[in-house]
Amino acid sequence: HFSKFYQLFSNYIYLNKDYKDFDTFKDYHYYMYKRMFLDKHLSLKKYIEQETRKRKGCLRTIDNTFVGSKEEVDIANFLYLNSIEYQYNKDKSYFICSSKNLHHVITFLDKDEIDVDCEIISLDKKGKFLEELVYELIKRQYGMEKRSDDEVFSMFRDTTIDSYFSEFITNILMPSILYYQEKHDFDGTIFKDGQINELKAIYEYYLDFKKKNSYLDDGDIHVRIQDSINKSKYDYYIVLDNISFNFEKSHFIVLKEYPNVDILKTNVRLFYEYKTYLNDSKCLAVPHSYLNLDEMFHLTGMFFKQNIEYFNQQMKNNKKNIYICFYDDSNKLKSSIYLIENIYDIISRNHDKKFSFCFQNIREMKKCLKEDYFVKVGHNVIQSQYGNICCYDILHVDKKCDNIVLPFIIRDMFHQGIIEKDEVYQVKSSLFMVLSKCREGVYLMCPLSRKNRYLEVFGGFPYVEFVDEFN
Repeated sequence: HFSKFYQLFSNYIYLNKDYKDFDTFKDYHYYMYKRMFLDKHLSLKKYIEQETRKRKGCLRTIDNTFVGSKEEVDIANFLYLNSIEYQYNKDKSYFICSSKNLHHVITFLDKDEIDVDCEIISLDKKGKFLEELVYELIKRQYGMEKRSDDEVFSMFRDTTIDSYFSEFITNILMPSILYYQEKHDFDGTIFKDGQINELKAIYEYYLDFKKKNSYLDDGDIHVRIQDSINKSKYDYYIVLDNISFNFEKSHFIVLKEYPNVDILKTNVRLFYEYKTYLNDSKCLAVPHSYLNLDEMFHLTGMFFKQNIEYFNQQMKNNKKNIYICFYDDSNKLKSSIYLIENIYDIISRNHDKKFSFCFQNIREMKKCLKEDYFVKVGHNVIQSQYGNICCYDILHVDKKCDNIVLPFIIRDMFHQGIIEKDEVYQVKSSLFMVLSKCREGVYLMCPLSRKNRYLEVFGGFPYVEFVDEFN
């Protein structure tokens, strides 16, 4: 069944052609992971140190537990490396460690903040807490047996087996399931018949799994939240990312300000319509409140669709340059390298100008740091040999820059969204927002696989120049 699935969605999942030589996907992963390790030309100890640092930056432990701080990563890794079993309570930020008949809580909190029926080891977060932890565990006669490097390597290998599918799940599977839940079909999406049938089968499996395990998804949560708000005596809520089901407590973030979209403010009527649209369309009944920023950005995009004629006319009246720069995206592993090389060439050819980068999230900025062209030197600042470059999200660009680069707005052939029209609207709205923030122009990076589509989209616009690869 996996072979059929991979054939249907091979554009979105990258596997080396050697996968056919293995009996199981697990065997293929073990082979690829070992090959990746050998290609780095590191000793096993150095490789483990490197992978541990990478995971720590994401608050992820060696044994694939996500915790609340880097200090907690250090504690979890120490317990794992010394063969001490533990469980982590994310809500309360403490560990329960066990050895034979011993059970203790390890935490940075005060003892009176933990309501657990066992002895508490409270550590000083600002001090040498690992040394303190070693002393406390030895005092309580914990046996600490150091794990071998081979065992730690196996843990890293086994907890990365899902990495091949993470982008597919985030960019394709989840949006398609949400789309199908709302529309009850896949009309208007990029999927073909075989893919649609497979997605429907996955969705049916998801519903069955959810029912058997009594799970809730976002739709169920929204209904409960709405019901809670309607019945509540509170005047407002504070929204947190991790929504609790304890409705006696405030748990919603109230966003008081709208996105700083200068273009909307040039048309007062449209701006008020925009505010009204947001309040009428959002999930929560609380005024000016959203489930998260993604909901607000999504609704902004939907409003843009409904007013596309006005925005198109404003873009045609624009007198700043828009450079649509193409780069090769035929190879998934090298696509981002080609993109970064082209951006670097743009800056080097205009090194007397001030540039800013616009990203949609922090992951996009980190992609630019994987090569040697750019280095992070401060909060939201990266550096090239031609000087510092400020990085912003699209809604908060500094007006002092000469040129703005939009690196990842148009997705390459391996990361396309499920509805192409949505991407075109997003590209136009992003361009529209940043044009008012720069003095000279915008560089929109476009994969070669999408060249014909965007020649069609922007072919009739003045001040738009199409630039083939620099390399």
